[in-house]
Amino acid sequence: MRYAIAAGFAALLLTTGCSGNTVVRYKLTFDTPGAGDQQELTLASIRTIERRLESMGEQLVDKEVTVESGSSLLTITVADRTIADLLTEDLTQPLQFRIMEQAPEAQADTVVIGHGGFRETGIDDRSLYSASASEDAEKKGIIQLAFTDQGRTALAGVFRRNKGAYIGLFVRGRLASKLLVESDTLREHIVIRDLPTSEIARVFADDLNVGIHVTFTRLP
Repeated sequence: MRYAIAAGFAALLLTTGCSGNTVVRYKLTFDTPGAGDQQELTLASIRTIERRLESMGEQLVDKEVTVESGSSLLTITVADRTIADLLTEDLTQPLQFRIMEQAPEAQADTVVIGHGGFRETGIDDRSLYSASASEDAEKKGIIQLAFTDQGRTALAGVFRRNKGAYIGLFVRGRLASKLLVESDTLREHIVIRDLPTSEIARVFADDLNVGIHVTFTRLP
């Protein structure tokens, strides 16, 4: 079943006549049940694509979206085939979200220079439900991480073991944030504060939400 994209969803006519441009089609599939979630994740996916292209020194030439029940068809135009291939490789990389606890380097699963050793806790992509971004009164960025029931159970154990110590949030194998566990009781969310700007928080939240809930499949 197809349905119209709600007002405010930017859907541009596809331009194929520009010399040298390459058209790429992706099927976006979602593991969330609601149409509202699907629409928001499609928008977040487009923002993520635009940022990934900007990091390559490129930009999105054009885009067109068709929304269906449980999936979206996203057609984009980029500068050339090489950029299209690099973008596809980037979008199909797993998120590899991990929460790890600090450990002596001799017992660690990974060591981060300047931050010490960390070991696995079993908390990964399957444990994270969503990320939301906001800002405080000083315009600093805030991220709230919500977890599944199983994730919260595992995280409660991590908090009990690590009061007064640090835990590390890793994304794609890199340390994204290091948090001090101030209480042995898990609150409703994990809150990451004092990001330099709210825009950085929004970028991080988009990256996590798309990585958790969206699968990109490149179509012929």
